[in-house]
Amino acid sequence: MKAELDLLYDQLLVRNLKTKICLIILQIGLLYEYCQESSFNSAENIFNTFPAMTSNFIFQNLNWILYYLVPLFAMIPVFKEFLLKQNVFVWIRKSNSRLPVVLVGGLILASSILYNLYFWVVVWILKIKTISVLFIFRLGLATILSLMGITILILVLTMLLRGIVGELLTVVLFLIVLALKTNWAILITTTLNLKFVSGILVIWLVILVELLNLAYRKTELL
Repeated sequence: MKAELDLLYDQLLVRNLKTKICLIILQIGLLYEYCQESSFNSAENIFNTFPAMTSNFIFQNLNWILYYLVPLFAMIPVFKEFLLKQNVFVWIRKSNSRLPVVLVGGLILASSILYNLYFWVVVWILKIKTISVLFIFRLGLATILSLMGITILILVLTMLLRGIVGELLTVVLFLIVLALKTNWAILITTTLNLKFVSGILVIWLVILVELLNLAYRKTELL
């Protein structure tokens, strides 16, 4: 298992590295422009998204989209391949059948924390005079839970559904939540009550982890 984990770490870091760097540069550029032009507090922040009033609402919310796109692009394919490749060993070592799911869950947690640390430190540096560390912490906690949830949800969909159906459902989910400006379905598009949102996300995460375990067990039989 150590060899597989080493390969997993390596793939998370180096796969599509040039594309990842380009997305991060674009993300930082958009954050810089946003922070220069907008007040940034509990009433107005990057997750107060624009509703679908016009056809360009996707571009208006590009910061929000890239927040999820960058880590998901890096993690989902790697985690999916890792879980599916373990199935041959599950038959031999049935008592450890949950181990790959636990390892992937731990890496999703670690990746979400590290990514949010980078993301919100950049925002805090850009708005250091007008934004409090406490607000960054509260928003960071909610977004960590949100990113973990959407990562596991997409992973479950792509493992259970054949072809690109899982990816298409994910895109549809993103667009619906973005258009409706709602905190439903894991994605954070407004932060009116961070404690309530975080509580709901904790409950949803417990459900999603079990769904991931069930999806993994189902692939054993395919």
